[in-house]
Amino acid sequence: MTMKSLLLAVILMHGASALAADSTVPPGLAMQIERLTSLVSDGYAVGLPDATQSQTVAADAHTRMTLALFVVEGFGGGNTYSQHLAVFTVAEDASGAPYYSLLDTVPVGGKGWRMIENLDARVSPGPSDGAWRFEFDVMENTADDAPGFPSRQGRLVLALEGGRLAEVKTR
Repeated sequence: MTMKSLLLAVILMHGASALAADSTVPPGLAMQIERLTSLVSDGYAVGLPDATQSQTVAADAHTRMTLALFVVEGFGGGNTYSQHLAVFTVAEDASGAPYYSLLDTVPVGGKGWRMIENLDARVSPGPSDGAWRFEFDVMENTADDAPGFPSRQGRLVLALEGGRLAEVKTR
């Protein structure tokens, strides 16, 4: 393979992966994530739109929520990153387009801590009316792990109650 062919293959693969990532996150949700990223950033850190994942869940017959997992990297100009989960209600505006209203967002991972590799939440009712529990498979860093390479499987449970997300200790 010539250098030109290799370069073309890399460009095509990068373009295809960017298209695939963008197609999974609706445009209105992507705009909300961009806003959240600017709030979380320290002025140096930027969002990674290609790493954003979303999942819409029907918590019950009347409640539909969209979860968004997004990454912000480069705090202080360095190579650290944090992973955040945001929960949105989903409704339609006057034109019928989806509209995402933020309920809450919390950091759920980061360099040297843990990470959610694939957003595949399991949703169940919480202890009170209108409360919800979200359970995620995570990878956690151990003392022997390099900061960006967690090796221990774990579980993260978040509770949404009164419009606020909080981690539920499971150990």
